[in-house]
Amino acid sequence: MNYVPQVGKISVLCHLASLANSTQSSEVLAVIQAHEANAMKHGCATLARCKEIGNTMKAQDLAAAQALRSLTDIMPAREVFDKLVQAYLRTFRTVLGILHVPSFCQEYNTFWCDPESASKEFVNTLLLVMCIGSTFSSKESGVSRELILQCMHIVSTWLSSPGSRLVGSLDRLRIQCLFFLACQARSVKFNILEGNLLKTAMQLGLHIDAEKHSFRPMSASDVESRRRLWATVLELELQSSMDCGTLLSIDGDDYDCASSLNIDDASLQTKHSVSPKPMDQLTQSSIQILLMRTMPTRLRIARFINSFRSGDSFEQALSLSANLLAELKTCTSLIEAYRMSSSPPTTFQTKLFDLLVYRLLLGLHHPFAVKAMSNPMYYYSRKLCRETAMSLLSPSLHSGDDDFHQLRLQRAGPFRNVYRQCALYMCRELMNPMEVDTPFSADPGGRFIQEEARKAACKYIELARLRIEAGDKSIKCYVLVSGLLAWADATQAGQPVEPEISAALKRSLETCRTLLSSHIRTVSELHDMQLTLTTSIDEQFDWSQWDSSVGQNATDLSPQSWINFSELGL
Repeated sequence: MNYVPQVGKISVLCHLASLANSTQSSEVLAVIQAHEANAMKHGCATLARCKEIGNTMKAQDLAAAQALRSLTDIMPAREVFDKLVQAYLRTFRTVLGILHVPSFCQEYNTFWCDPESASKEFVNTLLLVMCIGSTFSSKESGVSRELILQCMHIVSTWLSSPGSRLVGSLDRLRIQCLFFLACQARSVKFNILEGNLLKTAMQLGLHIDAEKHSFRPMSASDVESRRRLWATVLELELQSSMDCGTLLSIDGDDYDCASSLNIDDASLQTKHSVSPKPMDQLTQSSIQILLMRTMPTRLRIARFINSFRSGDSFEQALSLSANLLAELKTCTSLIEAYRMSSSPPTTFQTKLFDLLVYRLLLGLHHPFAVKAMSNPMYYYSRKLCRETAMSLLSPSLHSGDDDFHQLRLQRAGPFRNVYRQCALYMCRELMNPMEVDTPFSADPGGRFIQEEARKAACKYIELARLRIEAGDKSIKCYVLVSGLLAWADATQAGQPVEPEISAALKRSLETCRTLLSSHIRTVSELHDMQLTLTTSIDEQFDWSQWDSSVGQNATDLSPQSWINFSELGL
């Protein structure tokens, strides 16, 4: 039996386990079971059929990535590159300090004067910046997913080659960080070992502050670049730990690298010491500084959640939570000060900060919030999880085409797992018509909570639909939440639940089939492609075994079996 940690992807399973033990969810799962057994006969969309379409999409992605084209053939024009580079610089650059921006901009201009003289390191860096930037401007730039896959494959091949290991250190680590970020920002799966980032960074001594220890002469600009890169590595490793449920191999006592100075990138062009601005003045490094302020506590929380030794120590969870909330209070005050300035932070900066930090609170209190459904001792966890989930599911305040909205449509890492976890938690709230002490029917506050939980579930359904429209192949959570919402609506209206759940299930699956099918390429296009890439992790699971069970012996689809196959990529 495999050990099952509590967070990230596994938090979803924890919620499914609690859902499966309830009468309400059993009704939903029974309808799903019956639908899978009978729908094939009538030509209706099914989970199994949608999975087949999704597998075809995966195969096509692999073929597109492996399509043999020269680099000169796939490089867009400079006008396109300019838009994509600017998209990267206005988004992730303002939160994660990977590149030494003045040096990158200088090399970028040189590249267009003489592309042949560019180093492989810079070309790979540029390709990754393009891939990340296309997340926010793919439509206006005309960059296709096929082009992104080919660029990612080129960089992946280079990173795996012996020659790349001879590249001086920091440049290769920057490319590794960009590659990791591009895989998440563009929902592309390659075989990457996240732990290598931390290992490489520590081998380069990034965890040791160069200014404090002076182990070799270094300019102020280099010291600052190392600090920003170390902060980025820690953030990526922490988020990966939350997504995968793995133990981090570092905590706050294992490094003494200081946070970066509160300065703009232009200050990195000088080799002399620069005086930082006050922290209540926003710079291009301010948000990363705030993330680093909370880093030691967040590392401890991630270790607490993922460690099997943590058990059910509610007191320790409350202590960790109090520490993080105290730090967040300071950070929030500074962000409010930034908002009042003449150059306020972007929605992308503040929303991404919230996502990266508040998911730790959600994961920390999640198991106790479920217990609070029947035990008022844990009510604080329930309240905090509810408020956090509703906040994270809230859409951006700006128009639908803003940068963070585009990021929410991605289907990897925290950009998928956190919202899925929020939705399932709010469904759990929706399915509990009783507060711990007070009957829901007699408590106006309870009715308000039910209404907010329903709104949150609806927000997730719309977000999940947009993701599927954008190419997401994971549909099960979308289908499940649709069924749970139908159950809640039917129950509230005093109607039989089975017909409502069945209708919602058919609608959601038909939507999935239509949207997924729109991404299938023509036979002639597929004929020109050959699959040679190594099979990704998802293909290692035997999906056909599940498809067979629902097609031939659907009576075995118990709530427990639903949970088991959800672990394979809900």
